[in-house]
Amino acid sequence: MRSHILGLALLALAATLPDALAAQSAVDSTWAKAQPDTRVFNGGARGVCGADGDGGDTLTNHRKNRIDESALYHPVTLDALLALPYPANHLERRDEWPAPDLAVIAAYEGAPVAVTAFVARKKGVIVEDSVNSPGGETTNCHARDYAGTDWHITLVRHPDDPKSAGMVVESTPRVRANGHPWTPKSLRTAAVAGDSVRISGWLMYDPEHFLQTTNYDPHQPTPGPTFRATLWEIHPITKIEVFDPAGGKWRTLP
Repeated sequence: MRSHILGLALLALAATLPDALAAQSAVDSTWAKAQPDTRVFNGGARGVCGADGDGGDTLTNHRKNRIDESALYHPVTLDALLALPYPANHLERRDEWPAPDLAVIAAYEGAPVAVTAFVARKKGVIVEDSVNSPGGETTNCHARDYAGTDWHITLVRHPDDPKSAGMVVESTPRVRANGHPWTPKSLRTAAVAGDSVRISGWLMYDPEHFLQTTNYDPHQPTPGPTFRATLWEIHPITKIEVFDPAGGKWRTLP
């Protein structure tokens, strides 16, 4: 009876999240990790932004600003990504980390992965423009216009889950410039409809946001509101797909 119930549960999961049964339940530390291809970005009227942004945690910015896209992505579950380890330090810049802490994330950072999940319905897509990030971000040289900024997208297990239970993945202007005319509207539409999405890109650890993280350090609870369950991200996103339940097929956003 127990195995029968488990089988029904897995079938239900597969119906909710297409390809869920094919996804790996853990990230393999032996997966190949390509070095970031990072270049100077010409934002037109915004000016030129260097490969490492213009200050802040330049080592992390270097990874955020990669433009390369992988030919192969390892399918993993959202739970596998939420379970990735990280060092319990409180240093926002990785150039201040001791070697053992760097080793913790080096085992996984840079792996190309794909995860099937849902975009959180409540404020699951935030564009870091002048409204949401008045000062801009160092990775984008403090750009504040719609086209020149990152989009923070929260992936969750179920459409109505709070953002604090999810993982942030980010679309960057440098990858969009590769020929991806993505818009936040299409993702917000999928969130409202409760359609599953498949996000592909590079695993990256962002130490800047530990104060927003629910489980970062149980000995020092987050003093304010929490917006994520992990500091691991898929950043940058290089491929976005939305599942069409009516047609039973994935639709790749160009």
